[in-house]
Amino acid sequence: MEHTLRTAVHGAKHTRAWRHTIHAVIAAALLATCPVTAWAQERQGSLEARVLQSETQRPMAEISVTVVGRDGSRHEARTDAQGRARLDNLPEGLYTVQVNATGFLEVEEPSVRIVANRVLPFDVALQPLP
Repeated sequence: MEHTLRTAVHGAKHTRAWRHTIHAVIAAALLATCPVTAWAQERQGSLEARVLQSETQRPMAEISVTVVGRDGSRHEARTDAQGRARLDNLPEGLYTVQVNATGFLEVEEPSVRIVANRVLPFDVALQPLP
């Protein structure tokens, strides 16, 4: 009986140790991913474009706003009824912003800097083609 009791106690200790090991591994995995996720989120910003028609100063809907990164990445949005388009989760850095609409001159602004945790306002007045 003493042998059986000793075996049961040893088995219980082994099971508890195993559980502690599993919990420690899970906790370490979660902690290892949290700083990376937080750092990645901190390094992103946004651009909020507002597109107006130059002669009337009225907002323009359904206008293409494209942000092109130095690495060739492209992010695109279309303006709403108020002429606004917002592009979020842009990695911090320099971009070229392009605004295109049929019947209007294209606007291209190089060297627009996106800063982490900031929303950059970008106002454009499109001029009709001559």
